[in-house]
Amino acid sequence: MIVINLEELVGMSERSAVRKIENSHYIARVISRDGVERVALNEEPSTERVNLTCNDGLVTKAWIG
Repeated sequence: MIVINLEELVGMSERSAVRKIENSHYIARVISRDGVERVALNEEPSTERVNLTCNDGLVTKAWIG
């Protein structure tokens, strides 16, 4: 697995960020889009998943989990 810099994702378009995450062999998951929470299963946190918050098509927060 390639180490991913989460800070680089902030400010990217959602599409570009998801592509970068998947190309780095992580799973991308948008948790919130434009203030609307999306359903996320109560799964155990995963070091292989990057969660995103997006507003107006841009990533505003990214974290492993």
